[in-house]
Amino acid sequence: MRKETPDGVGGLVDTAGIAALMRAVRDGGHVATSVGGIQVPAERGIETRNTFVPQYASEHAKLDRLRELAEEGSSPHGSRTPSPT
Repeated sequence: MRKETPDGVGGLVDTAGIAALMRAVRDGGHVATSVGGIQVPAERGIETRNTFVPQYASEHAKLDRLRELAEEGSSPHGSRTPSPT
C-alpha cells in the first residue's frame, strides 16, 4: 500500500484485525476497528476508535453505505472516523 501512497493513508477501517495494516496509516492518521486489541505506537499520533455495533449486524444497506463512504474518504458526519447512522 505504501507504494501507492508513500506518505501513508489518512484513515483505515479494519474489520479483520490485521495489525500489519497499521504500517499503511500515516503519522497522525485515524483508525476505526471493530476487532479491538490493535496496539498503535503513541509516538505516531494515530487516533484509534474501537466500534461495536451489534444492532447493525443485519443492516446490510447501512453497512454497505458505510463501506462506500470509507472508500470515498468521507463519513456520514464529516468526521474522520465514520460511524453508521
